Amino acid sequence: MIGVWLSGYQNGVRTVDLKYVRDSITGLYKSSFYNRSIYIALRNVWSKFEMPTYIPRDERVVWKVKDSTRFHNFKEDKDKWNVENAISYERLDKVMRSDSLQARVILQDLHSLLSIRSYKTMMKRTCLILKSCPVKPYAGQPLKNPLNYENSSVLGTIIDIGMQFPPVIDQVNRNEKITVGDFSNLAELNQQLAVYGIKAEIGEGEIEVLVIEEVQ
Repeated sequence: MIGVWLSGYQNGVRTVDLKYVRDSITGLYKSSFYNRSIYIALRNVWSKFEMPTYIPRDERVVWKVKDSTRFHNFKEDKDKWNVENAISYERLDKVMRSDSLQARVILQDLHSLLSIRSYKTMMKRTCLILKSCPVKPYAGQPLKNPLNYENSSVLGTIIDIGMQFPPVIDQVNRNEKITVGDFSNLAELNQQLAVYGIKAEIGEGEIEVLVIEEVQ
């Protein structure tokens, strides 16, 4: 049987991200994911043909929907939310496509079946911006738990993961190793970054966001 199936939560089925497999018996190519939120499913599909270069934080999602809690679990009871809102998807094809092309086909399926569309665009957001500044020797206490980062881009990603500050924009693009220890606030971080001629400032900047929109 060739076709596309979209259903809700599948009891007794473990949560599985998008994958492609070939059935050795039928010879058909199966694309599927199970018990995923709509948001995670969309993000997973997008990553198959356009790998993000940033942490997909909540600040990078724009909701143009009546009720975003249907699309994403905002820290509610996980089991209850999944039963009520998670979706499962299967697609069977006779032809094999590249992973990126198949992901685009699946994205169109989800858009059509869920009456939504998703796209990426640039928007202004409050960010933590890494800028150049005069070099200043470090005069604080010895660094606690120092870690070495290959460049400013890697440092920005790790700061992003910590979720302590808004999304990071790297405007210095410093290609040198940077050593940073523990910090509890922006002043402590900047005291360490000044050694490398870098300063982190909170301000407005343009970042890429994923827009999820309901359509008629």
